[in-house]
Amino acid sequence: MEDSFNETMTVHTFQISLTNLSYQEYLVAYDVNIDEYYNYNSSYDINREVSNDITTFSVSTDIHTCDVSISIEIYDRNEEHLLTQNYTLEGTCQPYDIDMDGISDEDDAFPYDPTEWLDTDGDGVGDNSDAFPNDPTEWLDSDGDGLGNNNDTDDDNDGIDDDLDNDGDGDGVNNEDDAFPDDPDEWNDTDGDGYGDNSDVFPNNSTEWEDTDGDGIGDNSDDDADGDGVPNDEDGLPLNPNESSDSDNDGIGNNQDAFPNDANEQYDTDSDGIGDNSDTDDDNDGVEDIADAFPLDPNESLDTDGDGAGDNSDVFPNDASEKLDSDGDGVGDNSDMFPSNTDEWSDTDGDGVGDNSDAFPIDSNEQLDSDGDGVGDNADAFPYDNNEQEDSDGDGVGDNADALPNDSGENADSDGDGVGDNSDAFPNDSSEDTDSDGDGVGDNSDEYPDDPFRTEAEADGGFLPGFSSIMGIISMLGAAIILTGRRKE
Repeated sequence: MEDSFNETMTVHTFQISLTNLSYQEYLVAYDVNIDEYYNYNSSYDINREVSNDITTFSVSTDIHTCDVSISIEIYDRNEEHLLTQNYTLEGTCQPYDIDMDGISDEDDAFPYDPTEWLDTDGDGVGDNSDAFPNDPTEWLDSDGDGLGNNNDTDDDNDGIDDDLDNDGDGDGVNNEDDAFPDDPDEWNDTDGDGYGDNSDVFPNNSTEWEDTDGDGIGDNSDDDADGDGVPNDEDGLPLNPNESSDSDNDGIGNNQDAFPNDANEQYDTDSDGIGDNSDTDDDNDGVEDIADAFPLDPNESLDTDGDGAGDNSDVFPNDASEKLDSDGDGVGDNSDMFPSNTDEWSDTDGDGVGDNSDAFPIDSNEQLDSDGDGVGDNADAFPYDNNEQEDSDGDGVGDNADALPNDSGENADSDGDGVGDNSDAFPNDSSEDTDSDGDGVGDNSDEYPDDPFRTEAEADGGFLPGFSSIMGIISMLGAAIILTGRRKE
């Protein structure tokens, strides 16, 4: 008797070939055990006299099957036992992974949570979401100040002690109304599944919260959660759309695994046919891995300053604080205030203008001196006139040119008498500035500064007492005219 079989992911197909039969009826019975607890038991008769017989049957399993054992027995027409044959087929034996996160349930600290699998400090919060994965007393740091919420007296860093603060996480929702009072990113859990509405893809469905392939069907209900066309129960990596098989069960899909049938190897960095785990010079740069600071980088082997950048690419191989000099000015990017400007690297006054181009590098209020007079443009009332800097009276004339710098109504004093031209009745006569009676004679020269009709004193015995000569003449003429008129009458 010969047998042959073909195994796919879920179906085992067996073919029983009986040869050299002696032309009589036979009974063929077979028993199938899957992982020693699931059985297929069946038998069939060869009710015709033949010399050869081929029978094919299939057994369905899944990717978790470890082994399938088959026992075949043959009896003649007299029920005399003629032959027993046993066969064993090894399955993929992939461990169960209920949440399909790539970690078997037996190794998964959170077998029902696809986002978590480790809990290093045993505090019940997965390492991926635990702000302090090595401290069992802390797991949240709402304000990101490096102090866990359990020891932080002001979790949201709003200046209000937590005991007095009605919004502990500072998300704008009072603690009593906040489903996640210690999480500033969440406050509602409409479906009560433990996942906040902001991160829950299905906030109204308590049985779903993730949708890896974005097809609108939650991962828990989706037969193909990653949308790669391979059902979850046949998919070695059900949450990775780029992988569906992991033949050696090493956690790396066949497409990415350089050694898909070797659980001890996954990568071959230098493509020399030797897996990195066995290869003593993974990057084939001539430096043994044990001595190579960058065993997977063929371009680097040393890191003299220990800053994580290889000496070949590190512009400052002896300075652990610097790696790059983007503008090539000789000053490392971390120290260079202007890492993309070859002409600048310092900004002493912190005004955003580099010292080399800043006319006032230690004055944060000034950067330019357009007229080069030593006074910055911001403070210079006349930034383009190197003869002027101030305009004390705000009249638009600089103090240096303004004869009266504190009088906004004046800026010139042509005769230099201390009275501005606008106010000086005699702007070109330094001995006069006022003409009170408006007679054209300055007060200093006018003996009667308040009388527009007199400028000089009359001599004793004048023409008419109390009148000027002109007024006397006018009066006499008037009298003469009157007398003449009367004589004609």
